[in-house]
Amino acid sequence: MKKSAWVVLTLMIALGGAGAVFLWRQPAEIQPVKLQAPSQQDTEIDESSGRDLLEYALSGLGETDLNHLQNEIGTYANENDQLRVDDTLFAQYVRYKKALAQLTLPDTSQNIRERLMALNDALLALQSEYFTPEQQAQLFGDENRWRQLAIDKLDIQEHALDEAEQRSQMVQINAELPDYLQKSERNATMVTALIAADSQSEQNRYLRRAELVGESGAQRLAELDSQRASFKAQLDDYLQQRSEILADEQLGEQEKEQQITALREQYFDPVQWRRVEALERIYGQSE
Repeated sequence: MKKSAWVVLTLMIALGGAGAVFLWRQPAEIQPVKLQAPSQQDTEIDESSGRDLLEYALSGLGETDLNHLQNEIGTYANENDQLRVDDTLFAQYVRYKKALAQLTLPDTSQNIRERLMALNDALLALQSEYFTPEQQAQLFGDENRWRQLAIDKLDIQEHALDEAEQRSQMVQINAELPDYLQKSERNATMVTALIAADSQSEQNRYLRRAELVGESGAQRLAELDSQRASFKAQLDDYLQQRSEILADEQLGEQEKEQQITALREQYFDPVQWRRVEALERIYGQSE
């Protein structure tokens, strides 16, 4: 039995793989660029990295011909030397993506570390087949580091003698990361700890938050908790009354819609209406 490449790609993303990021802007600022497909005209070209630019270009495939994209990526990159991409690299990347879509891994009973190692080895081998070491570092450096970091952490958890040794070794491997990845790792660890604190009592939750983000940060999070609780109570009351309106057989569809709109305006500020409407749909699907 084989795991599809989609599973592979999902694992890559979960471990910090880079993907195209679309940065939205106001329509009035749109300046059409040949590199962009019609559906991308309300977005900015992602120049976060050379790989992000390649992914952005490929996301328009289907609306734009591949040869056209290759020509345009070359022209665009020539005007943006810092991106270090060209039409040749784009062609290599397209071939790599096609090969990646065909990549399969054996579905064995191996533990998670062994499966991750198999994935890591397969991806590194595929990258080496299509790119030079420099290109690999340019396109996949961060992704590969995150995957190796996940493997190192599993090794530590398996072999460290106690929790204190685990923490010490974790600190050591984190210190070997570039500064920006260290910051990202610290943020991810902090978010995980904050989520875990949610299950504690109110007092212990506040104390744990204060340890993680300081006294002022803990206060802001407590205020946010209060706002969320207030909104939830308000939403529950609103949804209950909305259900009663929908169940009233004496009302026509238009009357129901009018009454629900009036109820929504009574309970919520205008800036919340779109959010509430989305929650209504979710609530309706769960009934």
